[in-house]
Amino acid sequence: MLTVGHNFISFSIFEKFPELLCVMSTRVAGDLYIKNPRQPVKMQSFLNQLAIRTDELVSMEQVHGSEVVIVNRTNKNDRIILAVDSLVTQSPGLFLGVNVADCVPVFLYDPVKKIVGVVHAGWRGTEQGIVANSINQLIKLGVDKHSLLVAIGPHIGGCCYEVSADFAQSFKTKFPSDRVVFQTQNKWHVDLGEANKLSLLELGVLPEHIDVPITCTSCQNARYFSFRKDSKATFGEMLGMIGIRQKV
Repeated sequence: MLTVGHNFISFSIFEKFPELLCVMSTRVAGDLYIKNPRQPVKMQSFLNQLAIRTDELVSMEQVHGSEVVIVNRTNKNDRIILAVDSLVTQSPGLFLGVNVADCVPVFLYDPVKKIVGVVHAGWRGTEQGIVANSINQLIKLGVDKHSLLVAIGPHIGGCCYEVSADFAQSFKTKFPSDRVVFQTQNKWHVDLGEANKLSLLELGVLPEHIDVPITCTSCQNARYFSFRKDSKATFGEMLGMIGIRQKV
C-alpha cells in the first residue's frame, strides 16, 4: 500500500523501519531527472524536504540493461553511475536513486543486514533478469532472501501497456502467465509489474514481503509522469530513492 504525501509517496511495507528512507516523487515535485540541468532548484527543494544532502544521492545513467553496481564510499563520489540499472549499498548515509516514467522501480531492503537496493526495470531489463541479478548480488553480500522486503513502485499497468503480437509472444516465453501477458479487446497487453513480482517469487522472496500497490502511471497521469501518456511539453521523470540514515 501507498502513503501519499504532497509531492511524494512512501510504502507501507517499510513503515516500521525508522532508519530507512524510501520515497518516490510525484508529478507535483516536477521533473527530477537526475541529469536535467534545468531542474537544480526543484531537485534541491525535494532533497531538502527529506533532509538529504546533494552529495548523499547516488543515481544511475540507466540503459535498460541488467548490470548491478555496489555503491560504497569510494565510487559514491561519481554521483551518477554510468550504464547501469541497479544499485546496491551497505553504507548508511547513501541514498540510491532511480528515474522512471512508466518503467518499474523496485526497492529492496534487508532489515537484518541493513542493505538496500534499487532497480530500474523497463521491459528490456525485466526480460533480461535485472531483478534476479539484483537479488543474487544481495545474496552474495549475505542477505537471506526470506528476510528481504520489496516494494514495487508506480509504473504503467497492464491495462495501458499495449504491445505487438510478436512482443507479447516473445515476452510470454519468459513469463508464461496470463497475469503477465494477456489480451483485452483483441489487443495484447503486458504487465511489467506482475512480471517482476513473478521473478521475485520464483527467486524465493516471500509473497507477504512484496508490496505492489495498485497504480498505473498512465491511468493516474494527474499524479505521475508517463512516457506513453504525456506530451513532449508535459513529460518529466520521477525520482525514487532508498537509503539508511546515519545515526546522529
